[in-house]
Amino acid sequence: MDRYLSAKKGRLDEATGETKGGVARHNELAQRVETLLTWWGTRTLDEVDSTTCAAYTASRVGTPWKAHGRAGLDRNGEPRTGDGKPLRLGHSKPAKARVVSEGGARREREDLRAAVNLAIADGLTRDTVRVTLPPKGEERDRWLTKAEASRLLFGAWRRREVQTVHSGPWKGERVAGRWVGRHLARFILVALRTGTRSGPICNASFVKVEGKPWMELTTETSMEDHIESATVDGQVYERKVRIPVIKRVAIFHRKAIGRKEAENKRAPTVRMPDNLVNHLWRWHHVLGQRYVVEWNGKPVGSTKRSFANVCHDLGFGDDVVRHSLRHTAVTWGMQAGVDIWELAGYVGMTVEMIERRYGHHSSSHMEGARAALGGKRKKKAA
Repeated sequence: MDRYLSAKKGRLDEATGETKGGVARHNELAQRVETLLTWWGTRTLDEVDSTTCAAYTASRVGTPWKAHGRAGLDRNGEPRTGDGKPLRLGHSKPAKARVVSEGGARREREDLRAAVNLAIADGLTRDTVRVTLPPKGEERDRWLTKAEASRLLFGAWRRREVQTVHSGPWKGERVAGRWVGRHLARFILVALRTGTRSGPICNASFVKVEGKPWMELTTETSMEDHIESATVDGQVYERKVRIPVIKRVAIFHRKAIGRKEAENKRAPTVRMPDNLVNHLWRWHHVLGQRYVVEWNGKPVGSTKRSFANVCHDLGFGDDVVRHSLRHTAVTWGMQAGVDIWELAGYVGMTVEMIERRYGHHSSSHMEGARAALGGKRKKKAA
């Protein structure tokens, strides 16, 4: 396991100070490896089989998350006491005890399988070792209606910080402070209009920077037909002319500049919708933003916490997460009748994925079978 953890760490680029290669969130991998070693540390490869894998899952399911310290809870999932701090600093969404699910245990066993496969590939063992995995859980299928998306967008835009006055005649009063959801509203807008994952949006830069996705703002000239009219001696004459028109364009290079695209996360370069281009131009050229989603002049990195807060305040359930915006964009595309191949290329999914998960949203989905089984037959020519 230690060899596998070191192999996934990557290397530090002294010129840029960034880590290249390896996994994206190495610290989370390290936590999972530590959890695996707690149970598997004294066992050998010949003890890895379906029985011990099932026993490991049984020992993990239902136990509290170790990361509860960040949520104001102890390792037993109980509220942390003694420090006088809020349960979740910076959260309006109440904390709740979270336990390991079968999906979480499956993710840890995937790491175990990868570590075993690396040892076999490196020739450390010639034995065949098979790490079995529990079945996958149900995939998320929550998408937002136009009304829900509008409520979420404007809820984020109008969100303000509420502060308590600590001195003076207004002591103890709660007053509205600065706007704290504008960056989240921009994130939601781009996610809904493009179906892009949260990572590329949160790190996208309007300036071409090594290691970050690039939102390129440019212009292009096209020729358009216009009708000119003139009146001569009371007679109106018209003629068609072609004139050059300068159009604003935004091209989203989702893959970080100088980075390799992940095999399981496609990041195609696409042109932004026209109704989003003007927003992007204003954010950069009028408001002076360097990044698409920024806070105090810096990229936010993640909108997970702010998104959860807004969803809680607006009454959305836990089934609405940031990835729901990607589901929503694809669902709207299928409902609008967009060609499945074109939609798959734009959002960075496979055709098989869209057909399997979103095909039923299309009005033409299985239309031939529906018409045939409904008794409708084509009339024969006379």
